[in-house]
Amino acid sequence: DALANQNLALIFRIAEQMALNINNNRLFGITGVLFAFYSKVYALKFNNKKEFDEKFLNIPGFKKGLFTKTASSHSIEQLEKIIAILNEFDLKGKGVGSEHTSEAELLKEMITRIVGVKFQEAAV
Repeated sequence: DALANQNLALIFRIAEQMALNINNNRLFGITGVLFAFYSKVYALKFNNKKEFDEKFLNIPGFKKGLFTKTASSHSIEQLEKIIAILNEFDLKGKGVGSEHTSEAELLKEMITRIVGVKFQEAAV
């Protein structure tokens, strides 16, 4: 919810707490959850029929508002960048190109880069 609502203070507080307790908040699990969320949001940009949401994307009714709000507040390009960041950090979490970086540092960097996507375009 914090990422979807762009609540920066809460985003960074959560990321810091997750990084402090990295054994219970593994990067591969977090990237998987975020990838599933942003992939569904990406799909919503192309089709906003109710049947599509509930059947194909398996979005429960009580969460639909979160998904549609995120879809309306992000461009296709922003969502593509976020998904690319998640793919990059999925690989880094598995040791590809980040042999000497801790999982906690990767988590914080990933969250910072995801948040930065929204604000990069505003600054340009």
